[in-house]
Amino acid sequence: MRRVLIAGMTGSGKTTLGRRLAPALGLEYHELDDLYYGPGMRMAPEFPSVIDQITAGEQWLFDSQGPPVDSEAPLTVRDRLWATRAPASTHLTVVRLRSPSETESWLNGVRV
Repeated sequence: MRRVLIAGMTGSGKTTLGRRLAPALGLEYHELDDLYYGPGMRMAPEFPSVIDQITAGEQWLFDSQGPPVDSEAPLTVRDRLWATRAPASTHLTVVRLRSPSETESWLNGVRV
């Protein structure tokens, strides 16, 4: 089982790292913002079910700043990604980026 969540603020390098790291690990890359936002910059109606479908798998990689504070996303979506209510057997690697220089450090270690 391999689950990776890359978290960080806008411009920290989440997408850059995710797009490079996913193929190196043999994982499918998912950008949470692309799945979340629908018409009018609101939560896409299918968002919760898409997240359920992807996270039901044993291997995935997401990049995310996280849903907006005023998000309409149900807490189950956050729980699925952050594994706060997942079984003890669930393994999740969280990479927290604070700056582009941290992203560069990670990228220097990625072999694609």
